[in-house]
Amino acid sequence: MFDPHMKNLPLCAAIGFALALPLRALPAQEAATIPSGMVSISIPAGTGAVKKTSLISLPLLETAALDGKSVGRFTGVTSTTFSDTSADWTPGELSNVAEPKLLLITSGAAEGYIFLISTAATSQNTATSATISADDSVVADLTSLGIRTGESGDTYRILNCDTLASLFGTPETSGVLGGTSPTTADSIILVVNGITSTYYYKTDVTPNRWTKLAWGNPDASNTPVPPYYGIQYGRLGSTSIGLTVRGDIPSNPRKAFVKNSGTTFLAQFWPVDSTLGSTAISSLPGWFSGPSPNTADTVIITSNGVTSTFWFDGTNWRKLAFGSPISDTALIPVGSTLSLVKKGTVPGSSMLSQNLPYTLQ
Repeated sequence: MFDPHMKNLPLCAAIGFALALPLRALPAQEAATIPSGMVSISIPAGTGAVKKTSLISLPLLETAALDGKSVGRFTGVTSTTFSDTSADWTPGELSNVAEPKLLLITSGAAEGYIFLISTAATSQNTATSATISADDSVVADLTSLGIRTGESGDTYRILNCDTLASLFGTPETSGVLGGTSPTTADSIILVVNGITSTYYYKTDVTPNRWTKLAWGNPDASNTPVPPYYGIQYGRLGSTSIGLTVRGDIPSNPRKAFVKNSGTTFLAQFWPVDSTLGSTAISSLPGWFSGPSPNTADTVIITSNGVTSTFWFDGTNWRKLAFGSPISDTALIPVGSTLSLVKKGTVPGSSMLSQNLPYTLQ
């Protein structure tokens, strides 16, 4: 069984195995076996009249089962596309809107980047190439990441990506509370490139479905929810919801984009607890430290329904509380999300690099 309080151990001692997945598309001497398992995430109950807000994340990965390669080497990249001349993908299999896919770069200077693969009708994958999503191409140019191509090119892995429908289901399958508006239903907030979108399960349409709070209440059932997204869940229902996340344990360092100003929901990407001091957030380019949260950038952690605010004073993390206690060891629970609030108006994003917080044995 997974014990979220076991830290500073080889990960295999802290998480129960579900299976071991060999990746066979690379030469035999480079094939990898990635341990897999499951993590349980609890969404606390609301009162039926007042919502309880949780910040959650999906800390495991799932390699895609494809007609072509799920792992391989890059033979070429453009600013928005990647190619592998031996991939042998079925055209469109990486671009299915109901079953979106992710690109994980697994070696080289760009190791740890994950990009959503586009499902747009105008950018369907071919047998040898695919396009990253418009949202990801806003913050990343693949040609600028140092990706090596060719016979000794860097390696990649294609992952499955959850959607609102596959992750949260329906009132009948998961217990999510539906309604005619986000005020009468559970609600989900995603922040992508600084743009906030609200979703809920709409019950006054036929068939009932996930929808986005926007003009026309568009069908949002296939909205991608990648593992690097932080998720704000507003639970109105009076019972808790349990999510069981199954998949592969992340085995590469992480690279994530953080907005240079405003709010970023940063998923707790690892299937173990972490501490604030281990996140490398204070090393972000342009991260403001200072004597108080009035002048410094802040991090908000929600644990067991309790929300706390922290800032970096230049040497230590401190908590917004009486005495401003040093809080480098503040717990970031598995399956949670951090809210990073950066002051100022600087445009664009910066890259946060995080090493694996465990060893794989």
